[in-house]
This record gives sequence, structure tokens and C-alpha cells, in this order.
Amino acid sequence: MSTRRGYDLVCPVARALDRVGDRWTLLILRDLHAGPARFSELETGLGTASNLLSGRLRDLTDDGLVVRAENGGYALTSLGEHTAGLILELASLGQLFDPPPEAKRPGNLRMVYLPLQAALRAAPVWPELRARLVVDGESFTIRSSPSSLTVHYNDVDSSADVVLSTSYDAIMAVSDGEITLDQFLDQLEIVEGSESAPAFFELYRSGALARWGVDQSG
Repeated sequence: MSTRRGYDLVCPVARALDRVGDRWTLLILRDLHAGPARFSELETGLGTASNLLSGRLRDLTDDGLVVRAENGGYALTSLGEHTAGLILELASLGQLFDPPPEAKRPGNLRMVYLPLQAALRAAPVWPELRARLVVDGESFTIRSSPSSLTVHYNDVDSSADVVLSTSYDAIMAVSDGEITLDQFLDQLEIVEGSESAPAFFELYRSGALARWGVDQSG
């Protein structure tokens, strides 16, 4: 049974905060937008206490935002998917503030889907492309078509047109403007599918420029 304290207001903002306003809740939703996850994956990635995580997942399940997945893990419901725009807008707001001086590295890199998807989805044109980006050994699969673009964590696509490799530090640095777009693209290693690499580079470049609204390629 939930012990949350609600605002008891008609205001839709308050009603939303009643469901997602508790500490760690939005970060749990953030990680589940990268794909279904087992309890242990969420616990490792977030670094939060197991009893707190259990309580938050129970509340999210009771509110219809999360459901138990077939593999025993957790996945977003269609209602939970509605939080995507909120997560992206919070990421945009967060980038207006400096990161903490001693920022902790997450226990796994599920959250990297967020800056990656934010950049790619902002591209004006989405090509037909299946790409895999390996970030410090952890894989992200990008499936792009003219009508949709998705990024999923640890979903290894054997039919990927191109496989590239980068580091967590690099992808976070370019997202925070600490390195330029050209510096980031120059350090990407093409592992397989060099003939399809230009399509990924153009997708990321055009999306990043549209997302940031400034030309960081100098």
C-alpha cells in the first residue's frame, strides 16, 4: 500500500506530480524508456536502495504507468510512454545548469539513451537505417525510418547497417557542450558497415544542431 502524500488538488500539474513527483520516480521512468529492465538492472543503474526502488515500482504499477514484463522485469505501459516528452523537457532544462563537480557515473549506461535519442529525434529527416552504437561496451540500437525513430538499450540488432563505438564521457561531453559536435563525430569509431556510416553521421549532426539550436561544429 502506498504511503505517498498527495496534493489533493484538481490542478492537472498536481495530479501528475502525485504520480511522478517522488524522488527517484522520474529517473526510474527515464531508464524504462530505454527498454524493459529487471529490478537488478534498475537498482544497479540508479544506485538506489532496494526497498525504496521496490516502493516506487509498486506505486508506478498501481498508477498504471509500469507493468511487469514477461521476463519478470518492468516495462512502461502506454500511459507510461506519455512521460517521454516530460523526460526530454526536463533534460533540456537540466542542461541549462552546470553538472555537479563530483558527478557519479551510473552503474550501467541505460540513461545514455536520453541524450542520444534527444539528438537523433530532432533531425529534420529520418533515413532508413539500423545502427548500433556501443558505449563503453554497452549497446544501443537505433531503428530509423521516415516515420519513426527509436533507441533501445542492450537490444543487439544483428542486422544493423552500421556499428559504431564511443565512450560515455564523450557522449555526455558533447551533450553538455564541453566538446564540439565535430570533435565528437571525429572520435566515433566505425566498427562495421563503413558504407552506411555517413547516414548515421548526418542523422546525428542534423539532429544535434536542431536540438541545440546553435552550430557547435567549429
